[in-house]
Amino acid sequence: MNELCFGVYMASVKEFMKNTPSTEDVARLLFDAVIAPLDLRNKKDEPLDITKELASQLLNRKRNVPNSIKNNASNKKIIDTVYGYFEKSVAPQLTQGLEANLLNKLTSQIKNDDSIATEIKNSLTEKATLNTLSGFLADVFLYTLKISNKIKETPSPLTQEKDTEFSELTGDVLNKVDMLLNTLPRPPVVEPVSQIEEHELSYVAALYLAYGDVLGVEICSIESLNSYPMYKQDFDEQRIDYFAAYSVERGILEFSDSSLANQFNELKDEIYTGVKSTARKTFPNGYEKLLSVLEQAVLVPVSLYVLSRSPYWINNKIKKGACHFLVIDGLLSWVNK
Repeated sequence: MNELCFGVYMASVKEFMKNTPSTEDVARLLFDAVIAPLDLRNKKDEPLDITKELASQLLNRKRNVPNSIKNNASNKKIIDTVYGYFEKSVAPQLTQGLEANLLNKLTSQIKNDDSIATEIKNSLTEKATLNTLSGFLADVFLYTLKISNKIKETPSPLTQEKDTEFSELTGDVLNKVDMLLNTLPRPPVVEPVSQIEEHELSYVAALYLAYGDVLGVEICSIESLNSYPMYKQDFDEQRIDYFAAYSVERGILEFSDSSLANQFNELKDEIYTGVKSTARKTFPNGYEKLLSVLEQAVLVPVSLYVLSRSPYWINNKIKKGACHFLVIDGLLSWVNK
């Protein structure tokens, strides 16, 4: 089997390690990059260990990487610590003078694997130098955690077409997303300036109507809010939330992969589906409606927004900010005019 996976990766690393370690020791060394920082434990609340049987099954591709490890491959703490771990704990275990052989073998495996998208291949191999060997090994390690390790059974003619379609629409895209999230920077931080910008005018006008509705006065500018400190503070916080979502929208525009270009719309669709019933209820005023909808938005799961697999691309501010984009799109309003 030529495709790169954890078993293939582990075998390659093991081949070039000092003192001919056991498969169990190599698996434990690699997995500790995830287990140790998160203090992962088994059902008996004991430190998670890698058994000889598990290591053998992984090497022979008879099972997938345990979910407790696989599901944490994109954890922020792991992303922040994995390079240092490979530099201090994995690289020193390689046989001196053979590092280039390992680098060339893994690079060849990546380039010859037709199941890896070109953009991911480029991302994985950009650190494929002796000077950045630890980072290269760490990136490939995280990639192999997220994909299937088990040898695929040949599908029956009745299911082959459906399985292929599923893989193309989900598995490939999600693997691609995980790799991109591990290699791309966080969304650009765009913060509000003192003066309202043109792209803000629609949702800001809706906020003025909500404040005016509860206060019983006309609110048409920031200056008119200064007499009501609580609502001025709320307004400033709403703008922060809007710009959190705006930063995500801007960040997605930087993705060159077309399969991710629609992700901000997916986020808005998920939020709208989750809040529209709340928005249709009766409220004493527009401000109460605003607060209720935003509270509901925080609770909405956004699983179809695949970038939610990274903490950098989703949080409560972003969810609330997406509601202001729904106002701009005409799908939400706080006061019926």
